[in-house]
Amino acid sequence: MGYIRDLGGLKTIDGKTIKANCLFRSAQLDKPSKEQISFLNDIKLKRIIDLRTVAEADQDKDIEIEGCKYINIPYVETDYNGVVHNSLKEQLRRLKEIPTMEETYVDMAKNDFCVNKIKQSLREVVLVHDYPTIIHCATGKDRAGVLTALLLSLLDVPYETIMEDYLKQYPFYLNIARRYGFVVFVCLLDKTMAKKVYDYYIVKREYLDLTMNAFKERFGSLDNFFHEFVGLTDEDIKEFKDIILTN
Repeated sequence: MGYIRDLGGLKTIDGKTIKANCLFRSAQLDKPSKEQISFLNDIKLKRIIDLRTVAEADQDKDIEIEGCKYINIPYVETDYNGVVHNSLKEQLRRLKEIPTMEETYVDMAKNDFCVNKIKQSLREVVLVHDYPTIIHCATGKDRAGVLTALLLSLLDVPYETIMEDYLKQYPFYLNIARRYGFVVFVCLLDKTMAKKVYDYYIVKREYLDLTMNAFKERFGSLDNFFHEFVGLTDEDIKEFKDIILTN
């Protein structure tokens, strides 16, 4: 279990602020600390939206919290994104067949299965007014990072603020990325494969840029994506903002 971070306090373009204790992002909730469990109980967490594959969710089950609904919306059909949580031997065996991180991020906007799951998760957060809600994946940086970026865009948070929020994971995963990249290089003596593993753990500005640009390329704009594909009306978005934002 890693961090749990409240999105409260982030500012929108028109000067409004996301309320505290409404929307959270986190890594998987399989082994929270006593302090984290106490916190989740204190805020009366209502929903956990888990973006991991079925295999990941079964392998490392989230804790059960009284009065909290658990929803699994897997963003990918395979368990490739969970490969970094397998044994080192299994990681090395499968390393060549998994997509690069750049391909994974673009795929979140291009792959129909993933885009439909993103649609489902957006509608779950925006239309079901049951907060506090936590969204998470395995590490909390990629799938949860993209969903968070889309939600913040919908709330009119400036893109640079969205990027700053996304990059907050960088210091946490830097040493992990270096360590695993080094281990793979020592085992395989292959710089390309070592970089591939490093890239799976690291957080890069270009990753989020790739996804957001791919959404705009496919749908014309994020506004088109939210309205025409996800099916959110102006009234839906206004109600969401009224609940989540404060002056």
